[in-house]
Formats: sequence, structure tokens, C-alpha cells
Amino acid sequence: MQILDFNHLPNFNNQLSCDVCIVGAGAAGLYLAKKLSERNISVIILEAGGYKGQMAEEAGFDTIFEEDIYRGAREGRRIGLGGSTTAWGGALVPHTVLDTQNTEDPLNGVWEYISGVVKQYADEVLSDLGAGVYDDFFRFHQAEKEFVARTLREQGFEFLSGVFLPFARRNFSKLDHRATIYLGAVTTGQIMVRDGQEGVEVTAMKAISKSGKSMYVSARQFVLAAGALESARIILEANNYLNINSHVGSSSTGRFFSDHLSVAIAFVDRHEVQCAAHSFGPIFVNGLMRDFRFILKPLGTVIPRHFYHFVFDQRNPAFAVLKEALKGLQSKRLPKVQLRDVFSGTGGMLMFAWHRYLKKELYVDPSSEVRLHLDIEQFPSYTNCIKLSTKLDAYGRYSPSIQWQVREVDIQNIDKLKRILFERWPRNSKRFPTLASVQTENLLEKPYDVFHPVGTCRMGDDDECTVNLNLKIRGTENLFVLSTGVLPSAGTANPTFTMLCLGKRLSEYLTLRSEKRA
Repeated sequence: MQILDFNHLPNFNNQLSCDVCIVGAGAAGLYLAKKLSERNISVIILEAGGYKGQMAEEAGFDTIFEEDIYRGAREGRRIGLGGSTTAWGGALVPHTVLDTQNTEDPLNGVWEYISGVVKQYADEVLSDLGAGVYDDFFRFHQAEKEFVARTLREQGFEFLSGVFLPFARRNFSKLDHRATIYLGAVTTGQIMVRDGQEGVEVTAMKAISKSGKSMYVSARQFVLAAGALESARIILEANNYLNINSHVGSSSTGRFFSDHLSVAIAFVDRHEVQCAAHSFGPIFVNGLMRDFRFILKPLGTVIPRHFYHFVFDQRNPAFAVLKEALKGLQSKRLPKVQLRDVFSGTGGMLMFAWHRYLKKELYVDPSSEVRLHLDIEQFPSYTNCIKLSTKLDAYGRYSPSIQWQVREVDIQNIDKLKRILFERWPRNSKRFPTLASVQTENLLEKPYDVFHPVGTCRMGDDDECTVNLNLKIRGTENLFVLSTGVLPSAGTANPTFTMLCLGKRLSEYLTLRSEKRA
């Protein structure tokens, strides 16, 4: 691995070449580089940020909001080596056949393809990340959890188990690969093209720096792995720059932008916190934390993809100290912890250690607030979108403008899924806590996005989709997208794991194309 700071290179070659040029050194770009390096494919990665992740606006990536503020554009993005993996939660949860139960969805066939890819490649992706082997995420490794799962299945739910990477492994900048990474290299939509058999063939991409430098990278194949928002922005810029009749992507690029919406639908009584923790709290299996969620099985009616999960809001000072220390380890910085906080939390730390290593579970302090959250995918809307504004940013590029709203149909879907949950929730059971409903009209907070942006570069086999099932951008010969933006909607899971499985498949496809061209 070679890492160079484009801003401070005294002498540099402004004409570079490689087999595959990747835009973005986040989860998608770094994992793809790892898999391509294993096949001896030469890779150059262009990363806009520096060695440490910065908030988007700190790095000069401002965003204009036309309606509601989409928090994921500000708080959910990191620009720099490692991208959002410098700050993410590390959850690996697969999209499964549960995402294919909405047969009335015109993109249900795409979900069948996606769930098939996840099933095929999950084992290798987990192994690459040091997270064990694929156990289909429907096993729970604990008698108590197995009982809860069986009871919920009898009530019409499916119970799933997710995996969390340890903090030390969450930052993907530590992944082993042989790519050359240029930091401070901001990729624009200024691409060089020539006519190809399936559309335009990209021959070079331009990168610029804050210090005014520019360079072109030539490659056989190019991959936009800069995130759901930035990848769509680059495609839109390319269409403006090329000014040609053939369209790169589709007219829907940037459209149907959506996320999971999360909202607390119930609270657990303080006297039943331990009941909730015992039945639904995270456990540790082979050194990895596992959490749990449940999803409604097919109802014979159209419902959005979704999942329910308990949130344990720890009020123990030891938890705050431990979390800050581990976050520092993840983001490669010194934790912001004071000695008095460490001393005040000593007793709690011993409790966390005892539960972690002897009971193999996450300690939940009895004073914690426990909420049942519902996360649903937004109803697809053409008007929820990312587009280019007329305002120039720090790099002389048109700033992205986001039009995003929580709509009435989303509120109605929340009401529907909340009602069904309470109708089916097991009562008079010592293993299921009593739930106190939060009235929709009295919600403590508006349903909010959870930084799972999707839909901006949708994959599929129709002309409205930006990329095909091989992730190649329509109207191009050799330009691909690998980001959560290729997912048609948010589905029943956090999108990163599915994106990595798609990345594994893309690495095989790009390798095959490279071998044919050799």
C-alpha cells in the first residue's frame, strides 16, 4: 500500500495509469481494492480527504437543503481515508429473502438478485473482515434467545441476529491491499471519453486539489465508490461536462433518494429493563457482539420493508467512558476522557467486564431507558432527490442540492406497522416486557434518517435504473458504481454488508473483464 498526499507532492506525474481507478477510500473503495489486489489488478484510489476522516462540510463538501434537512449528508458522511468507517457502528446485517416478500414491488426481482448475491458471498466477506463465518444470521447461540425467536415466529415475525465488528477492525483503512492512494484528490465530473460498443468508454478521470493541482488518471475500468450522494453528484457533473446526446446513467440518477426512518414506538417500564435486556439485549459469540431485530412475515398486504429493535440507552458513566475510548481506537485519535470520569466509572467498568467475559452479554444498567424502535424504508418518491445547484463549492464544483422529506405515506406506514406489532406482541410472558405505546400524535421526535442513503444510483434491468445488475452505469462501457446508492430502497437491514457483498462480486466481474482485455 502506498499513500500519497496530493496537496503536498513537490513533484508529481499528472498523467497516471492503472488497471482500475477507484474514486473514494471508504468501505466500498478499500474493500474493492483489497479484492482486486488479490487478483494482481493494479489499482489507484482517489480520495478527496486526508489521513483522518472529517465531517463533509469541514472538508469543503457543503450541501444545500431545499426541504427537510437530511442529517446523513452532514453527520453521516466522513471525507478522508477510511471514509465513514472511521465513525460507523460496525453493524453487519444481511439483506435476505425477507426483502423479497413484497411481490407487488416492480423492483422485487432486483431484491431477489441482491439477496442471492449476499447469500453467495457473505461467508468470504465476513472472513475478510475477521468476523467469522456465515451462519445465515438466523441462529442465536443462547437458549433464552432461541425461545424468544420461536415465540415471535409463532406470532408471525422472523427474528434475525446481526454481527458487530470490534472497534479495532471497524476502520477499513487498516485493510490489507496493494493500491496506491492519493489523498486530497477531489474527483470531478470532467471525464475523457471515446465511443465504445455499449456507450461511451471512459479513458481518464480528472482529480484536483485545494492547492490548485490537477491530474488525470487513465484506466481500463473506473469505479465510483464515493458514497451514495457523492457518486450520484459525479455522474450528474459528468452529464453536464460531456454535453452529449448519449446519457450517462439515466434520467432518474439522483432520484428516488431515500433512507430508513427510525422512530420510537414504545417504551419499556423501568421495572422490566432487565427482562428486555435478558431477552433482547446484545450477547457475545466468539468474541463478537450480536444484536437482534425482528421483521413481520408476509401479511397478504403491501407493507414497507422494515425491522423492529430495542434500543438500550445506557445511563451508566462507565459506558460513556468505554465507548469514547473505543471510538478513539476506531478513528485513530486520542479519546476525550478525563481521569475523574474514569474513577467515577470504575465500578461500572467491572460490571461491564464481568458480564462481557463471564456471562457473554452486554451489561445493561437497570437505570437505562429502553425503547422499541421501528425502522422502515421510505416510500419511493421521484421528488426526493439529489441534484446540482448553481452555487460553487470550495473546489469550484456545483454544490449538491438535496430535496428530501418525510411524507404522509411514511407516517401512515409507521402507524400500520406499530398497530400490527401491538396486536401480535406476546403478553403475560416473563420473557417479553410490557410495552407502553407512544401515541403517534404525541411522538417525542419526528421520524429521522439513520444515515443509510440509498436509491440515488439504483440498480436494475430497466431504463430507469442508473446501473445494471453488474453495477455498470448505463450508457458507458467501463464506468461502475459501488455504493449503498445502488440499492433500490433501504430494505430490512443496514446497507453496508450488502454493499460489500456486491463489491466482492464486482471484483470478480472486473477481474474477468481485465483478463479478457489482456
